[in-house]
Amino acid sequence: VIERLLDQDANQQYWLALLETALRIVDPEKHRRLFFDAVPFQVVDLGDSVGNAELFRLNTLLEVWLNDQHCFQRAPLGQSVLDGTQTAGNLFDLSFSALNRLWRVLEQEILSFLQTTPGFGGVYFDGRKTGGVRLESSWSIKVAELGHHVPHVHSKGWLSCVYYVSVPEAIEQRNGENEGFLGLGRPGVTVPSHLSPSAFVEPKPGRLVVFPSYLWHETVAFIGKGERMVIAFDVLPSP
Repeated sequence: VIERLLDQDANQQYWLALLETALRIVDPEKHRRLFFDAVPFQVVDLGDSVGNAELFRLNTLLEVWLNDQHCFQRAPLGQSVLDGTQTAGNLFDLSFSALNRLWRVLEQEILSFLQTTPGFGGVYFDGRKTGGVRLESSWSIKVAELGHHVPHVHSKGWLSCVYYVSVPEAIEQRNGENEGFLGLGRPGVTVPSHLSPSAFVEPKPGRLVVFPSYLWHETVAFIGKGERMVIAFDVLPSP
């Protein structure tokens, strides 16, 4: 059934997520052939490319500006974030010098990554590469204590990305092993086998994490003072 749906729209990431999940359970060999053996993600710390002083300045400006953009008390209905807020519209369409500077840096990092990692994400992902990217959507998420995301995918994306603007000390000095972390691989649908996240990524200011948009992802709640501020976005292959 899922493969018939993909025949109608091979780029629908939710259908791909369902196929990836099913094959992981019933046909691991085919899963490795079509998708991956180890969960596909890449971590890029921007301090390595722009310098720590420039990165600190950029994130400080962004955090103040983003707080003004979070004008809602709750996230929109139907979104994956619980006990947090999400900005409206396409964030990177807005004009703010620090934001525009960040996008230029992120775009170059993503292009460099894609050019140097053949085979990343499996045949459905790799087969769409064109050598360039274009922005599909972008937004900011802000969560405080106990705020988190349930497992989900980005159905209209291709490569999903999260950039950490600020991370509270409660996460850096966490009590739980993965408090506040990004979790990758646990399905957001009911399956007969129990599947836990295949990988966890520690959030750090200035850190970019990228992964295929069909990959289930979530965030673990944290306990303590402070807020975690991120910019999330999806890119598509350029025409």
